[in-house]
Amino acid sequence: MSEYPIESKPSAPRDGGPAFPTKGPDNGVYGAGISVRDYFASKALQGLCANPGGPFQRSDRCGWEIVNCTVSQVAEEAYGLADAMLAARERT
Repeated sequence: MSEYPIESKPSAPRDGGPAFPTKGPDNGVYGAGISVRDYFASKALQGLCANPGGPFQRSDRCGWEIVNCTVSQVAEEAYGLADAMLAARERT
């Protein structure tokens, strides 16, 4: 259990804080789960993978394959999009 209330968690500016926090009896974070940054990255990754013109494309050879990039580059792009979403949240 975190000693910090949700509103003053020190990591909040970097990762957006917990995505689905559950408050404990003392109003501290009881079950923080993943960070907002990880949640945004997972959603961005879903979009990248679901895009027919994206990094994963149909191949007669093996079903699906990554084209024009590496797996690491796809993951980095997902986190880049997540960071952009966090920055946009701070501006609004």
